[in-house]
Amino acid sequence: MQIDADARIPLMVGRLLSDTFSSYLANIATYFSIAFIPLALWNYALEKLAPPLANIDVISPEPFSMVGSIAVTVIIVTLAGLLIFSLLSAVLTLTAYDATLGRQPRVLANLGRSLRNLLPIAGLGLLYYIGSMIGLILLILPGLYIAARYWVLIPTIIVEEAGWSGLNRSAWLTRGYRWPIIGGFLVTFLLLILFSAALEMLQVFAAETGMNILLILPVGAISDSVTTGVLAVFTAKLYARLREIKEGLGIEDLFEVFE
Repeated sequence: MQIDADARIPLMVGRLLSDTFSSYLANIATYFSIAFIPLALWNYALEKLAPPLANIDVISPEPFSMVGSIAVTVIIVTLAGLLIFSLLSAVLTLTAYDATLGRQPRVLANLGRSLRNLLPIAGLGLLYYIGSMIGLILLILPGLYIAARYWVLIPTIIVEEAGWSGLNRSAWLTRGYRWPIIGGFLVTFLLLILFSAALEMLQVFAAETGMNILLILPVGAISDSVTTGVLAVFTAKLYARLREIKEGLGIEDLFEVFE
């Protein structure tokens, strides 16, 4: 049974956020272990790459060649980051979806499923990212609206095997609920910013008090791991709720569909 997309069944953002953070904390070891190592390596690579780029002398005998090299490097880094975060988001979202359905996480199976769908995930994710960034740069709200419109893109691709039609499927599922989705995202994003700021303050405190053991904390990787995990759980919970609203599917139905 499909319910009209404009039917105003409440999304219940408050409960959605509560479920997101409670589910993340209940399975924090799983989510964090999936995300931390690849993101730690990614942050390390960026730290090694940043100084050489910053020290390049653009006033050189071959300035155009230098600028071209920088542009190529930035493009490669951006695409590599997109692939890493797309794959991580897919695995984490599937793992969070497992938890939502009340079953044990199937991390290896989720990784395999994500790899099989990596091309549409990364390709459509790039379009999604570009559109959101352009909207944010121009007027902010259009960017947030685009983000909300395609927020459940990843689960539509990997749960439903929607492939390249994931954009249309995501747009249909979020129709009528995009502003509540934006509200939920902004609250989540604010809490994650506060968490990252607390980590930074912890390292400042460690530097001032001589607690050297805290100075070696990989703050960037920890912050990115938590952020990626929490947003993946939010996405999985939102996707399940939207399918419940739009298609009348309860947990038992979703469990049968996702095999």
